[in-house]
Amino acid sequence: MSCKIQLSSIPEVGSSFNGKVICQIPNAIRTREIRCVLKGREKTRFKQGKNTVTGLHEFLLAKQVLYDKDSIEPGTYEFPFEFYLPPDLPNSVERDSGSIRYSLTATVDIPFDFDYEEKIRMEFTHPVDLNLQHGVLLGNITYEWQETISCLCFDTGNATMKVTLEERNAYLPGELLKMFVEVKNFTSYNIERLDVTLTRVTTFKSDRGSSRRQRVPLSNQTYNGVGSNSENTYSIDFRIPQAILPSNFFRCTIIEEVYRLRVCGVYPPLYDDLIVDINLIIGVIPLRSVAVDGATILGN
Repeated sequence: MSCKIQLSSIPEVGSSFNGKVICQIPNAIRTREIRCVLKGREKTRFKQGKNTVTGLHEFLLAKQVLYDKDSIEPGTYEFPFEFYLPPDLPNSVERDSGSIRYSLTATVDIPFDFDYEEKIRMEFTHPVDLNLQHGVLLGNITYEWQETISCLCFDTGNATMKVTLEERNAYLPGELLKMFVEVKNFTSYNIERLDVTLTRVTTFKSDRGSSRRQRVPLSNQTYNGVGSNSENTYSIDFRIPQAILPSNFFRCTIIEEVYRLRVCGVYPPLYDDLIVDINLIIGVIPLRSVAVDGATILGN
């Protein structure tokens, strides 16, 4: 006896796909049903202290009963099926501490005996449309942060950093991000250098509520620092790496991913650094609009 899945069309998010389940039955058997089930799941697994914790969230479940009689005679049978893939499904993802996977399973359910089934893994990848993402801001966007610089709990003065993104906070791989950085270093110590780093930050959560973050640096640019009791303004062109493959994480609750741009004024060792973190949105389909009034964001 065998049970095989045969797809008739290529599955694409936002459309339907179809196929058939081919069953070869050598002898008459009793059956509960013959079914086909489509699942989408996100899973996590990581170390928390000495323990390994896990998480599981099923964001897609679709079932079709192909045969519902209580017995089936010998022969070869073909049972057609069709599933619709919603447009807001996340992309298939594989990370060290988690994954987003899809599967299609055909089952001949036999009462009081072993079932016959075939399970195939499916991968869905569709372009990230910046027009559908939450948190997109257009126009000049300013982020400000003030820090009291200290060493071993002793204050040495105040420093401020203002970062202004020109045009927007959403970009395509390969695009040039233009920004202005104003640094006022009213302390008695030099800022040794200014680092601008783009990092992919993925957060994995367990069913118990614990979490783990994975940071993958993608690109870095370094500039001269700022002397004590002085200030400087930088005009920076930062290239978004062409090799980035952004993914959708719609419907996901235990895996989150952001692209974080960090502008860091680096002080000598033992001193707090001056840091502004900015979450960027990176996609493949460009924005239809390009300019509105500017926005200012205070804090880090």
